[in-house]
Amino acid sequence: MRNNPSKIFDIYMAHFSTSIVTVAITEFDLFSILSENPAAIPEIANKLGITDRSAEGMLNTCTSLDLLKKRGDKYFTTALSDEFLVKGKPFYIGDIFELNKGDTYGKLKKAVLTGRQQIYGDGEVWDKHRLNEKKVAFFTKAMHGLSIIPGDALADTFDFSLCHTILDVGGGSGAIPIAAVLKHPHLSAMIFDIPPVCHVAEEFINKNGLKGRVITRAGNMFEDPFPDGADVIILSNILHDWNDERCNKLIEKSYQYLPEGGSIIIHEVLLNDEKSGPLFPALMSLSMLLWTEGRQLSGEEISRMMKNAGFKEIDIKPTACYYSIVTGTKT
Repeated sequence: MRNNPSKIFDIYMAHFSTSIVTVAITEFDLFSILSENPAAIPEIANKLGITDRSAEGMLNTCTSLDLLKKRGDKYFTTALSDEFLVKGKPFYIGDIFELNKGDTYGKLKKAVLTGRQQIYGDGEVWDKHRLNEKKVAFFTKAMHGLSIIPGDALADTFDFSLCHTILDVGGGSGAIPIAAVLKHPHLSAMIFDIPPVCHVAEEFINKNGLKGRVITRAGNMFEDPFPDGADVIILSNILHDWNDERCNKLIEKSYQYLPEGGSIIIHEVLLNDEKSGPLFPALMSLSMLLWTEGRQLSGEEISRMMKNAGFKEIDIKPTACYYSIVTGTKT
């Protein structure tokens, strides 16, 4: 009997799902509109300035993805889209879809052929960010959307009861230390990143009313000493940006920095130890080919790096949205 090729058909069409949701969010803010005012196709098409046929294709696809529901002739947001894809909601993550714009196929093909990052035209992404505050602000805010839900879960998963100050190295918007400090009133935090990123982080700090409890410190994580005073270091979405040599350097630097009894928290989307999946980490690792010199690692690989640096009591726990923390203690 012939095998069922449906999965191959699903793979073939999958990029249309991503593309149309990207259009719905970035071009029309569709879910915000329907959250406030559920409507039928003609009204939606008129409001968006598109044809009924175009609106129907977009709406039906979003409905099939469980991002919309239909009652009679009207379309409504679902619990999922209403929580995460409506602007202004606390856990809005729609900004990450801005990163989907562009010729993904062409760039991925060139990245595979050359082994070079392609997002900014065969250039090193971090160098581009240092030179362009507009690019770094856009990227940092998009990464905030990627981090707020796993970061909120991290704040619940790790035991911060005996800690006093977090240092988030390459901390971006500060989503993780902000969540931790909000949930644990005894904590303070520092975000260590390049100056233009710190400017963006300060916006989120002030928005959450945490001025003074969460502060920024500008610097280069490889070249500059870490700011003094923390007993917990967080490396979130950092190791996947760099080659193994630089990953080891950051972990070793963290070990040397921490006081005895201090902790490291490495927060990443982990591949399984066989590197055979799951799919999301495998795809995320592939996307690193476009952006950086790094890749997604397995829990076993990170644990080995930590052991080699001297960390003990290494543990792995899932947080949310495919993320896990790998933790260790300096003893």
